[in-house]
Amino acid sequence: MKMAGKSWVLALVAFLAAIAVGLAIVAYLGLDAADRSRAARDLPKLAFQFGLLAMLGVFVNYLVQQHRDRLAQKEAASELRKEAAGRLVNVTHRVRKAQLLLAIDRSPQNYDEQVRELIDAMMDLRAIGHESETRTLFTDPKVIRRPVDEMTLYLQSLIGELRASRRSVTRAWWPTQSGRGRDTPYLAQLLAKVPPHPKESMFDRDYLAHHQEALQAMRGDIVRLG
Repeated sequence: MKMAGKSWVLALVAFLAAIAVGLAIVAYLGLDAADRSRAARDLPKLAFQFGLLAMLGVFVNYLVQQHRDRLAQKEAASELRKEAAGRLVNVTHRVRKAQLLLAIDRSPQNYDEQVRELIDAMMDLRAIGHESETRTLFTDPKVIRRPVDEMTLYLQSLIGELRASRRSVTRAWWPTQSGRGRDTPYLAQLLAKVPPHPKESMFDRDYLAHHQEALQAMRGDIVRLG
């Protein structure tokens, strides 16, 4: 698309130059001998001026194209930043959904399904953290990468706990029951409907707090950079 635009402008310049040269030749042939002699003396100066104008036109077109390219790159980067923030919110939404489904459906089948959903969410988090640095979309990628990595570590620990306790899960056993969950603290606190100290639970401390930190940094750059 860029090459097509530049080629069109160059073709237009060449076309106008050909018309100008043609008109100059016609005008020259219509002159008498004395006027032709004077025109011949002025021809180098006129050719120089015409060439200078043509070069100026090409340069102006180059500047305009560069400006358009920068605007397009800025808009593309803005869309990618918004997409990254949306993906982060979506991951946490999926974790919340798995939390609710694990609490209301205690069947082993649902258990396995939600573990797979959490694994997918963890892989998406890893991709978001990696892309936040490699794409250089944000002012300070480390401010986003660090909390995203902490969220990933939390999900990794939770998934490891879920997979290790898979064979023990039945309808008669669940870690939120009284006296249960000592061996599965991540799952027990995740499923607790009303934790005694919500801000001190591992889910709030090791996941949600870092989610808010990363999202706030992303949204700050979206506002500042567009």
